[in-house]
Amino acid sequence: MPPGAVPILVFNTLSWERSGLAEVKVEMPAASDGISILDANNHVLPSEVLSSDSSTNTYHVLVDVKDIPSVGCEVVHAAPGTRAFASELEANGLTMENSFLKVTVDPANGCITSLYDKKDNFESLAAGACGNQLQTFHDRPFDETAWNIDPGTLDASNMTPINEVDSVKMVEQNPLRDVIRITRTWQKSKFQQDIILYENADQVVVDNNVDWHESLVLLKAAFPLASSSMATYEIPYGTIEGPTTHNDSCDAAKFEVPAIRWADLGDGQHGFSLINEAKYGYDCKDNLLRLTLLCSAIFPDPTADRGHQHFTRMRRWERPLHNFLLLLSFRL
Repeated sequence: MPPGAVPILVFNTLSWERSGLAEVKVEMPAASDGISILDANNHVLPSEVLSSDSSTNTYHVLVDVKDIPSVGCEVVHAAPGTRAFASELEANGLTMENSFLKVTVDPANGCITSLYDKKDNFESLAAGACGNQLQTFHDRPFDETAWNIDPGTLDASNMTPINEVDSVKMVEQNPLRDVIRITRTWQKSKFQQDIILYENADQVVVDNNVDWHESLVLLKAAFPLASSSMATYEIPYGTIEGPTTHNDSCDAAKFEVPAIRWADLGDGQHGFSLINEAKYGYDCKDNLLRLTLLCSAIFPDPTADRGHQHFTRMRRWERPLHNFLLLLSFRL
């Protein structure tokens, strides 16, 4: 262990080996010009200091830990001083890319216009698509507004997109992560979305902060995709599959699907998985996959969902779907 280093115990609660991001707080024994995180072999791990307190020599650090064993642990060390680590993360304007993915955001409307899988040379979005488009719907159920979505609510004729932006800019660029921030104002509500790409990650994170003040409005995030043969959803203790076409009245009645942490649209070779931490309503028709983010019921609570909301979504590309299942418990 290097002189002045502090050990940090990283524990994996899951029954398989995994790597991923962890947030740690560490108090160093003496003042230093930054810190670095080292693994058991003294190799530098990708990390970023989120905040520090010079009065206590305390650091809040985001670190990319590697290969933590199943239901096991590994000791890493916080060492004084800043050490460089290898990174393939690049940014040019509003395009971010690492060894897995290339992501492009349109400065005019905040749309994600490209989600390109570099390993398989596959563009996940449909041609000309606006990925991560915020869509609003008049939501006036006949009864029980907090629970019901009536037929016709999600029809195109009832949808208003939020296309205007206040700003779209790169707000963070370093070897661990790049962040594009999109801010919007719509009616009485304000939106801040951070599109985040990490070094050596095969997923994109969308961190949402919303100040929501609407009534009887449903908000969704929409992704027009290149792959559209079958939709798969996670449910308790398993998955369900459903066609993306609505060829009969039975399929048409299934316009909103209750699911847990993810929905996937793919063809067995390529695909797109939409992962979330706290939202449970999806709909999928043809190549359009959407996630319900917020509603604004007036019964039984006339102020439901109003105020500040914070939640995170991830999009991942899988080859095939079953490889993706090992990633569900990543901290978002």
